Amino acid sequence: FRRVLFRSDLGDFKAAVDSLNQLLKARPDMTFARYALGVAYFKSGDPANAEKSFRTAIEAEPANVNYLMALGDVLISRKNGKEAKKVADQIRAISPETAAQLDAKIKLARL
Repeated sequence: FRRVLFRSDLGDFKAAVDSLNQLLKARPDMTFARYALGVAYFKSGDPANAEKSFRTAIEAEPANVNYLMALGDVLISRKNGKEAKKVADQIRAISPETAAQLDAKIKLARL
């Protein structure tokens, strides 16, 4: 798993996506790997698959603010302000300060 994260750190997102998909076939319960897959997809320019990965990670850990923020970022990049605002509301129930950060990003994106 560390090798996969190293690939991602080096910017080899396609290799990271491939390795994480293989890892998740063997260990679908690794929620952090699912989140890392979403990050790799997002950084490789595939926001649709990033969104799917983040939503799957959030199903397993609905109170994980990092996963929720990542989903919010993807939704903003996809110009989906309505859904991004819903995510901000979810975060607000857990961490109002963090929700304010997402609210600001939504406002800056003019969504």
